[in-house]
Amino acid sequence: MKKDLKTDIEKGKYKNNDNIASLIPYLLEGVGYSLQIDAKPLLRKYMAAAIYKYKQEDVDFEDILEDMDIEDFSDENSFSQHEMVRHVIVDCAVGNTKIIDEYIKSNKVQKSNKDLFFVALGRLSTSFKAATLLLNNGFFVEVVSILRLIIEQLAWGSFLLVEEDETKIIKNRTQSNVRFLKEQLGENYGTLYGYLSSEAHLEPKEIGKYLRKDEEEQIVVRDRSGKECEGETRTLLVLLDGYCKLLWKGMNHFGIVEEEKEYYTEWHNLNIDIVEAMETVLENNAKIRSI
Repeated sequence: MKKDLKTDIEKGKYKNNDNIASLIPYLLEGVGYSLQIDAKPLLRKYMAAAIYKYKQEDVDFEDILEDMDIEDFSDENSFSQHEMVRHVIVDCAVGNTKIIDEYIKSNKVQKSNKDLFFVALGRLSTSFKAATLLLNNGFFVEVVSILRLIIEQLAWGSFLLVEEDETKIIKNRTQSNVRFLKEQLGENYGTLYGYLSSEAHLEPKEIGKYLRKDEEEQIVVRDRSGKECEGETRTLLVLLDGYCKLLWKGMNHFGIVEEEKEYYTEWHNLNIDIVEAMETVLENNAKIRSI
């Protein structure tokens, strides 16, 4: 029977079943906790009520609930659009990992560079999860190392698309793959590689963003920043775009079974649509209203 992408998606074949990356942190009455981004408003309300009850032992739980407006725990009041974009990015990356597994079943090409290419790209969804966890918690400095790991894997994959000599593959050094990255994904990815390398090494020219002035006008170190994480969300989306494009190049390079071309073309077009939609959200020209 012919494979149908829409049917497979509706059946949950490419669903992200590991939602740890989509935990949104909250702080209420000095108590920290996290809930998945797709938690229902009622669950958010009950969690908050439980904390209030913990702090006010002499007040009935039902009375606390009655005094709380569920609208305060609506989607709009419980997470940002940047957090939602990260959630979509992770789901897309996980879907790519699963589509690789599906592709490998029918592609019988026996080449070491092919195997290494899809192993590298198949692992990337975990890196996107790690990056999202850090961004959701405001760790804008630490996330750069993960973002650099992602682009290095994209550079490695770019190299593997043009090199089949096993000796050269074994001797390859990641830093030498930037030119292959630019060839496959464009000059802007070379620029991005340089930026992430500079950030990851905490070079002097980048240190300013880690500092701020306190109330007494003293220079202090900024350990977390939601604002800086908003900017790195754009970087994460650019990396997702590169991931989707490089994966498509790899599938075509190593070959797609004729009867499955429509299936994987639809998947690629869906990836393009997702990236473009998330770009629109980050530009404040659209909003994600529901999950």
